[in-house]
Amino acid sequence: MNVTLAIILIIGFIIAYIIIISIFSVMFRATGLNKEKSRYQAISLFTNCGFTTSESELITSNRQRRKIAMILMIVGHVFSVIIVSLVVAMFSSIKVSDIRNNIRFLVIVIGIFTLLLIVFNLPFISKPLQKMFDNIAIKSAMKKGRTNIITVLDNYGKQSLTEIYLYWVPDELYDKSLVDAKLKNRFNLNLITVKRKNKILDVTPSTIIQKNDKIIIFGDINTIESIFKIKEKKSEIKEENKNKISIIDNYDSDAMCEIVIKEIPEMLYNTPLSESVIKSKYNITIIMIKRNNSHELTNKDTIIKENDVLIVFGPYKNIKDIFRCEIDMTTMDEE
Repeated sequence: MNVTLAIILIIGFIIAYIIIISIFSVMFRATGLNKEKSRYQAISLFTNCGFTTSESELITSNRQRRKIAMILMIVGHVFSVIIVSLVVAMFSSIKVSDIRNNIRFLVIVIGIFTLLLIVFNLPFISKPLQKMFDNIAIKSAMKKGRTNIITVLDNYGKQSLTEIYLYWVPDELYDKSLVDAKLKNRFNLNLITVKRKNKILDVTPSTIIQKNDKIIIFGDINTIESIFKIKEKKSEIKEENKNKISIIDNYDSDAMCEIVIKEIPEMLYNTPLSESVIKSKYNITIIMIKRNNSHELTNKDTIIKENDVLIVFGPYKNIKDIFRCEIDMTTMDEE
């Protein structure tokens, strides 16, 4: 075996190693591990070096991760045997004179390979690649059905700091404020942050979690998965004849909402706002209307029509009761 072939094989092994680690890192991320933990576990398993006791629970406690880990350990063992055998064969057949004659070629190849590694680690190249891997992970996590995406950010024994993308809102939280859901009292879970349409919301007792929210929650991982690891529920499927509501922001018991009108409330049917009791009796203010792709402020003569999109403010309970709304189940918000 000549030096040129040996160099090509070694570089091929390195590239194969990087590709395998990247693939299995994405597979672990698809099961809910974050980027750092996924890569660490993939390297540890592939090189048969073992992994830390505390973090091993993240692998052994999940059926999907156990399967991935078993495959990766077998692949890593076979890969190691092949590499050791070929490396021994290469170096036993190469003469010192061959190395001296090909030293220039060796330096050029190593230089090119090093340059490629540096280039692929540049931010403007690595970030798009990482985004691509993230998209693959998300699609993999959702390929068997529309499910919430649960990512373990860190673990503290049986307690975990977890990020959840809500494709569906669990029954325990559906259309309920945190004080009504009693998330802390019933399940010992602490909701830390809610991100909605790229905006971080203040978490208050009146906060209502919606579909497409991204939340960070702390508590027992088994409890979190039992509540949030759900698929589409019939109770949450939208009905075309229902008004749809999206909460823009919460203000204690009040809320700023967007409502798509499919069925006009009786008190507003063919009635100007000045003759309606929606403001005086229910303290609901209709601020703006989107009609025929144009926005207009309301006035005393405004009459609500079907397919209008309203921006309203007032007590959330009153808004929901008057407009008989279902929570809006629109497409996933892209980030």
